[in-house]
Amino acid sequence: MRTVFRTLLICLLAQSAVALAQNNPFSAYNKVVYAGVKTILLRSAEKMPEENYNFKPTDAVRGYGQIIGHVTDAQYMFCSIVLGENNPAPKIEQTKTSKADLIAALKDAFAYCDKAYDGMTDVSGAQMAKLFGGDTPKLGVLSVNNMHSVEHYGNLVTYMRLKNIVPPTSEPGFMPKPKSPTDAASAFEKLKTLQGTWTASMEGTSVQVSLRVTSMGNTLMHEMTMGGRPDDPISMFHLDGDRLMLTHYCDAGNQPRMVGTISPDGKTITFDFIDATNLLSTQVGHMQHVVFNIIDADHHTELWEFATADGKPMGGLLDLKRAK
Repeated sequence: MRTVFRTLLICLLAQSAVALAQNNPFSAYNKVVYAGVKTILLRSAEKMPEENYNFKPTDAVRGYGQIIGHVTDAQYMFCSIVLGENNPAPKIEQTKTSKADLIAALKDAFAYCDKAYDGMTDVSGAQMAKLFGGDTPKLGVLSVNNMHSVEHYGNLVTYMRLKNIVPPTSEPGFMPKPKSPTDAASAFEKLKTLQGTWTASMEGTSVQVSLRVTSMGNTLMHEMTMGGRPDDPISMFHLDGDRLMLTHYCDAGNQPRMVGTISPDGKTITFDFIDATNLLSTQVGHMQHVVFNIIDADHHTELWEFATADGKPMGGLLDLKRAK
């Protein structure tokens, strides 16, 4: 039994790595666990043959189908508390016996509970509700539901093993492989390590570059300050699906967009022009090519290349050292 819970926990944690929301980590994690529990319970209901739904190791415990019915009823009990509704109390354990009816009822119960988990936030999860006569945070009620489901999944595992059936969490391929971040995501995370203030000199002019992670970690703002200029050019970096995007708010009045690629060694990120707003023709001067080369935590270079109206590139290389 200990192995069952360890396997389930590892699998759920692997899934959660990509599912957690930044603004609601507790409720998001609870939902990830619930999604995993749904999967294994439905798979367990499907795996056991109809003729074994009445099977029980001893007369003192529930049969296989009764456990499915009990877990189904529990979904309504816990989730109705969170939703602030009267428990529909369909009494599935007492009224349904066939495999088809129990699976259908379990799916209906999960559809009911989906509303509770989907509508939960960390803030609303702190609201108190009555559970077994005591005050419990709503998020806690949903956690107890998950725990109760996993407890009875352990019963189902024992029954399946006694019938020489491989439980869902022991099936080949059940354990999901950790998802590798996309090249775009890796490049973006690499760029975000440059957050801070940097200084350089170009053609005798002092240059200061400020990089700041903003918008809950979803955007990186680049601001370049140069002596003798009335204002500062701004560039914004963000992910667009599997693309890393750079939008440069140019002095020329246009806003070129470039897409980035990362080198195999992860040290160089190159951006190339794809389109622009407020640019009537690509023959008009615009920024077209940017390269970040990260040497170490306190040293990187930036190449900014501008295409002039006649198509000739111009620009400069900044050799930047971290100031703070």
